[in-house]
Amino acid sequence: DDKRKNVETLLNAFKIVHNKFPNTSLSLIGPSFHQQHPIIKEWEKKELLNGIQLMGATDHDKVLNILSHSNLMVHPSLEETFGNTLIEAMAVGCPVIGGINSGAVPFVLDNGHAGYLCDVTSSNLLSDTIIQVITNPKERLQKSIYAKKYCYDNFSSKNIANKYLKLFENILNK
Repeated sequence: DDKRKNVETLLNAFKIVHNKFPNTSLSLIGPSFHQQHPIIKEWEKKELLNGIQLMGATDHDKVLNILSHSNLMVHPSLEETFGNTLIEAMAVGCPVIGGINSGAVPFVLDNGHAGYLCDVTSSNLLSDTIIQVITNPKERLQKSIYAKKYCYDNFSSKNIANKYLKLFENILNK
């Protein structure tokens, strides 16, 4: 498992959340998240898989469907160059938690206006942020609405193409 993805910290944080809110669940999506992967056996021994759904490799449309029906997406990576998964969640109205010191994550989340930022190296701080999100539905909805608009205004292919065109026009007009 890639330590930069920081999944075990997320699992420790979710264990805290799940103990307080037993009806919560966490879906792990990606090629490593299947029962036969060696890291899963380690996590089972550490009792970190209560309330966890191992989704494995999942096709893109299904991921978007899962995100559109989720209360939040937690992106625990320690570093991120941009974060298409963040954009995809924001675009379907799923609130996002990401690392305040995780590369481009604060930029993509408009410094916390379009999502929640926390220190993802701490399972306690991450669990506190997850609990804040799930216990404040009004705030979660407001951030989701803002994030969806922010995502469209700043990251839609149409708007990115227009920014490139303006950049090229500026270069040509010099």
